[in-house]
Amino acid sequence: MHPRSRHRGRIPDEDGLDRHAPREGRGRRGRDAAADLSDAGAPASGADEARRERHERGERHGRRGERGDGPRSPRRLAHGDLRLLLLGLLEAQPRHGYELIQLIGEMFLGQYAPSAGAVYPALAQLQDDGLVVSSEDGARRLHALTDAGRAFAQTHAEALDHARLRTERSARSLVKAGLPAPVRSGMSGIKRALLAHHGHWTAESGEAIARILQQAAAQIAQVPRGD
Repeated sequence: MHPRSRHRGRIPDEDGLDRHAPREGRGRRGRDAAADLSDAGAPASGADEARRERHERGERHGRRGERGDGPRSPRRLAHGDLRLLLLGLLEAQPRHGYELIQLIGEMFLGQYAPSAGAVYPALAQLQDDGLVVSSEDGARRLHALTDAGRAFAQTHAEALDHARLRTERSARSLVKAGLPAPVRSGMSGIKRALLAHHGHWTAESGEAIARILQQAAAQIAQVPRGD
């Protein structure tokens, strides 16, 4: 069964959780879609916050393969950002669902990728909103923006850019959270040392510190990895 038919009437939260949402019929198009997508930064309801808290507790207690006594995982995608990212990727060219999942995973530097159970229903919702159209492409389906979807992406280019920037920040947070404590401490020491030079840079000091950092990067690359 196609993922779209399994998730009709449900809008996935970006962390893979489904949340019910009232549907006002299939006649919704660009105007209502703009209202849904442009509130990406709106605060979540109490029910959403409780659901997210339960989800994060599950991660801390090892249900996703993490240690139960570890720190809380950083938030992967902000509310509404999955749909904005999909629109941004489809604005460049039509893509298959699996390709969209891979590209978002690359944005997260391989630390996270949205599940098919989140991406395909989001695409179906965008199609219901008249922003995306899907067509058969061999054994797969090819997703592309409609004229309304392209107009929406151009009108809300700033919102799409902000979603991408939030994703990049989230990716950096995930990478940092996965670093061993001694490495995080060492990075903090480098930042403090650099900040001590703030406002007192010279051409000579800049070149000297650049050489030190380049040497450190080369030595780090030579350390055997644990995989």
